[in-house]
Amino acid sequence: MDPLTITVQATDGPCTGSVQISMNDFASCLGAVVSSSDNITFTINPANNLFSCESYRVRITTEARSADNVPLIQVFTQPNGFSTQGDAVWTEDAGNPIYGGSLDGTDRAYYPFALKVGDIYHLWYGDGSNTRHSTSYYQDFNDVSFPPAVVTGLIATGPYHPRVLYNASGWDIGTPSTHYDGPFLMYYTDGANWTSAPRVAHSVDGSSWTDIGACNGINLYPLPPNNNSTVYNLAVLYEGGATWKGYADNGSGMIQYYASSNGIDWTGVAYNIVAPSQAWETDGINPIQGTIAPFIMKNGGTYVLFYSSGIYRNDNAFGFATSSDGQSFTKSPSNPIFSINDGVAWRANRTYTSSIVQNGAGWLLYFSGRSSAGVYSVGLARKCGALY
Repeated sequence: MDPLTITVQATDGPCTGSVQISMNDFASCLGAVVSSSDNITFTINPANNLFSCESYRVRITTEARSADNVPLIQVFTQPNGFSTQGDAVWTEDAGNPIYGGSLDGTDRAYYPFALKVGDIYHLWYGDGSNTRHSTSYYQDFNDVSFPPAVVTGLIATGPYHPRVLYNASGWDIGTPSTHYDGPFLMYYTDGANWTSAPRVAHSVDGSSWTDIGACNGINLYPLPPNNNSTVYNLAVLYEGGATWKGYADNGSGMIQYYASSNGIDWTGVAYNIVAPSQAWETDGINPIQGTIAPFIMKNGGTYVLFYSSGIYRNDNAFGFATSSDGQSFTKSPSNPIFSINDGVAWRANRTYTSSIVQNGAGWLLYFSGRSSAGVYSVGLARKCGALY
């Protein structure tokens, strides 16, 4: 081959060069270095480690020419490509944290929420005052300039702790039902006043939002003597039709369960549904920290609730529990997934607030950390195979 025509782009991004490697049907390609000792066999070394549990394909374009200046007759793309393996347990990204780097202000990052829509990864997180949003073809957001832009259109002094749903056909909310094209639906709270009712908004792109209204009934449960009007965040699962499930952090160490038929009017069903009971959650003497930061998903017919807790503070670690009905949960005996006791500096003071994304044959976990110096950041972990 003519070595001058065997080229690979140097950095991740839009596909260029005669040799291309992609994990998203060539919407973007990997940066790499190409070498050969005989101009017959060429070796491609990616600039960064390949992601685990991913499928990659290689493409050779007609820019590739032989030593006699004859181009490849047509573009060749591997039909199946190759797949990478990975750990069957949660494993941190070697580049953690992927976002963050300050005590406060625009470089602070925590309370992440992630979605994957098609080939695009979305990440929303808080900077201490606002919610920010970024998109990327890469699960570690390595091509995003930090910090990304603040989202617009949310009605709150400090719009915070976003939980986002996606439905390509849009959303029918309220009674009487009103259709919103969406496709994104966000539940969020007011960081300037945690006793304000959570609100719901819709968006076309995940960055520019239009508020729909305040959620009713969330702040009115449970009744005295256990009442607490504070709502720190509201995680919502839509199951189709008139079936919505909500899980609220009430600011006092209790995760509360709600039901709704229209996505905005809620009825309290049960409170303190994952009270401290395991060794990592309580010292057995003063179990007052409780559980916080719910993230709810459904894996097949099983409801999976991720939550944070800890012996000294309820942001020391996080684990998960499963349920057949979305109300009565059984905690995993393998809890916690990660904790401040793991010996990892960027999250030695806090390790909490998880958000899970299914990614092909594996899973992505985005979560918050706070260092001993008080720096807030967002990290990423991966797991191949079954979720639990």
